[in-house]
Amino acid sequence: MSNEIEKFVWKYLHNYILEALENGSSDNFMLSRSLDEITKTYKQKFLEFPDGTKIPIIESPIIILIKRLKKEKGINQNKLAIRLGVSKSQVSRWKTGREPIPKKRIKHIQSLFKEDIS
Repeated sequence: MSNEIEKFVWKYLHNYILEALENGSSDNFMLSRSLDEITKTYKQKFLEFPDGTKIPIIESPIIILIKRLKKEKGINQNKLAIRLGVSKSQVSRWKTGREPIPKKRIKHIQSLFKEDIS
C-alpha cells in the first residue's frame, strides 16, 4: 500500500470515530480507546497529527525525533550519534526506550532541527 493511501485510510478511521463520538454513540469508552490508538499509531507512522499539523518537537518521543531528523534533514542514527558525541548503540538504547535520554541531549537534538544540515 502506498504511503498516501495508507495515510488516507488512517485519517478516515480517525475522522469516522471522532464523528461517532461527537454524535453520541452507545459505546463511547471503546470508541475513545480506538481513537487514542489510531491517533498514536498515526503520529508514529506519519510524524504528524491526523489533522496534518506537525508534532511539536518538545512533545516528540525520541523515536519520532529520530525519524523526523532522518526524513527532514537526512540524518540517520549513525550521523546522529556522531553529532551528539555518543555511540550508535547509545542512540539505539534511547530509541528503544531501554535508557532515558538526558535532557541536555534532547536540547541538542532539538537544535539540529533549527540548523541547516547537509
